[in-house]
Amino acid sequence: MNYKIAPTYYTRLLRVKAHAKPGDVLLNAGCGTGEYNFYLRNKFRQSYGVDINQEDIATARSINTDDSIHYDVGDVANLTFSNGYFDTIICVDVLEHVEDPAQVVKELWRVLKPGGQMVATIPHKNYPFFYDPVNFLMERWFDKHFPIGIWGFGHTFLFDRMMLRGVLEDAGFSVQKTEGLTHSFCGFLECYIPTILQPLFKSNAKNKPAVETKRSKERFWRFNYKIPRLFAAILETLIRIDYALGKNSRRSVGLLMTAVKPTDETE
Repeated sequence: MNYKIAPTYYTRLLRVKAHAKPGDVLLNAGCGTGEYNFYLRNKFRQSYGVDINQEDIATARSINTDDSIHYDVGDVANLTFSNGYFDTIICVDVLEHVEDPAQVVKELWRVLKPGGQMVATIPHKNYPFFYDPVNFLMERWFDKHFPIGIWGFGHTFLFDRMMLRGVLEDAGFSVQKTEGLTHSFCGFLECYIPTILQPLFKSNAKNKPAVETKRSKERFWRFNYKIPRLFAAILETLIRIDYALGKNSRRSVGLLMTAVKPTDETE
């Protein structure tokens, strides 16, 4: 079963798939349980996923048997790959978990080929009220937040559009496109449901460094990447409604940016 069927998750998956340009080698930086490598496998000859969480890497390896997909435990701020190794890098909801986002982005710039593309997503600091009304009010009234909603899942930092653009451009990237992911309609439908349910299905719901365990919830629930067609059809309908209602809003649950490494940079 795939417990990642929330509209916010599925929207990210669809948009990253749509934006990631095909190439020779892909890096999924902070890959988690590795599903993006699976869904992008037909766009690349080789695909790598790196994550500091041993449990997630073990899950990814157990699900994927494709010889072109490789998973390794590692720190995305200190990768072992050579300069300019990858054609495309995706970094999906990772920067909000790390101690030094700027260092991570610089390291991703290093291992990306000149002319290569990076697709990054993050939770948005300017999120809709109905996605997380408690923290929306707490932040404005008391400058504090609770570890739920937008601040759940081990998030320690939130970006707005200018902050994410600044981190990318400071590392040397040229930002091409920015778009909001999930607006008020789907945000209202989800609200706190993922925060409540994820600990039931995910061994490391706070997404912290962890060792592999024999009592993995992913193995117990037989986690896989498949989303039943009926669920996918329902999600796609909800996402279309959400986009139609919120396409002109500056508020969104997540942000996506695509950027390139200029070809005139010297290694």
